[in-house]
Amino acid sequence: MGDRTPLQLRIANCPDDQARAILEIIDAHDLSVDIDDRPNVLRIGEIYRIDEIPCKTSEEIANELQEVAPDASWECWEDPKYEWLGDLYRFTPELGLFTVECGGEGEPLFTAFEVRHFMAKATAVGGVDLARSLGELHEQALIEKIEQATAESSNLTVPTQD
Repeated sequence: MGDRTPLQLRIANCPDDQARAILEIIDAHDLSVDIDDRPNVLRIGEIYRIDEIPCKTSEEIANELQEVAPDASWECWEDPKYEWLGDLYRFTPELGLFTVECGGEGEPLFTAFEVRHFMAKATAVGGVDLARSLGELHEQALIEKIEQATAESSNLTVPTQD
């Protein structure tokens, strides 16, 4: 049995016709939210979690989500374990996939070499590229999608279609 770690998943938005596929992934990995867990309802903006799951499952979930819900936006991360950092995956259809090692709260972590590389590249081509390299564009897009869902509905759920 390999190392196990906590894992979190937050869906920022999802078309109705892809909600069932996402819920099937959530169920398959035993993820749940801390509030009442109604079956067949995808909770937008809430964090689905599990306390222990095999390390590197976040990569598996990220691949599954991209395949079955290409129009959804989400982030998935697992916590560091022992001497290994965690993994963070963020996805929006507009920006594609962002992945990086992370800390326990899903915060991106970079080496000094990576930061110097990003800074040199940003100086050459402009600041938007730096924001993309650091994951800031993805994070802001996810926040905006959750805020938009909040403004449109007080009930941040997507019922699945049969």
